[in-house]
Amino acid sequence: KKDLVYSAHPKLDPKTGQWVHFGLKARKSLSLFITVINQDQSVHECREVPCPRYVYLHDFFLTENYYIFILHPAFINIPRFLLGKTSFKGCFEWRGDEGNLVMVIPRDASQKVKTFPAPAAWMWHSLNAYEQGNDIILDFSGFDQPDAVIGEESQLSRIMRAEIVPRQHPGKLRRYRIDLVAHNLHEDIVDAGDYDFPALNIHTFTRPHRYGYFAKCLRPNDVFFNSVARIDYQTGVIDEYDFGEGYYVGEPVFCTLPGHD
Repeated sequence: KKDLVYSAHPKLDPKTGQWVHFGLKARKSLSLFITVINQDQSVHECREVPCPRYVYLHDFFLTENYYIFILHPAFINIPRFLLGKTSFKGCFEWRGDEGNLVMVIPRDASQKVKTFPAPAAWMWHSLNAYEQGNDIILDFSGFDQPDAVIGEESQLSRIMRAEIVPRQHPGKLRRYRIDLVAHNLHEDIVDAGDYDFPALNIHTFTRPHRYGYFAKCLRPNDVFFNSVARIDYQTGVIDEYDFGEGYYVGEPVFCTLPGHD
């Protein structure tokens, strides 16, 4: 469909074997378009859900019973882009004072969608989410402000002008705990270092995980990530491997060793 753009980050449900995708359907209003593919490649579901904010999204969360979207306040000014007054990147506007809005969509389409306010944080990538009684736990890397990508003086814009500058706002490890009964959300900062590009043993998707793996920037004056970190969410221990001065890393890929996490 011409007005539908899919995200680069589908999720695999290890219990059902289903492959879950989402896209943004941009018209006068914005919709989330959720597609679920069965193991036999048949289409289980195609669902369009109205989005209460016209914002840019890159990733989402999946649990056994829910799709969860963090609607960070990165609003899109489409008319300015369509009129040629700005680039696509230039049509983003960060309104941090409006905070995040977390959208919890039941996989059972007969149930109601719920939303929860949260502190503002730009999320590029999610690690994992799972249910714990009446709670949903979300782990991700979130930036207080997206100065790396939004704005004419963003890190990306300045790098394109051959100016080498670090990010001003690091990607903190964040955990949201959503209480579906009390209808509230609590945020914890797991670590205030500079992280992104999470990786996980895919067999623990949608279920409680002990470890998460991330690219990390250990030297604050570096432009890119320079190490890989393992976070133990049970003990809080963080193990890091620094590749050394002048070496950088992209997105880590987790390869499972049988019998290990």
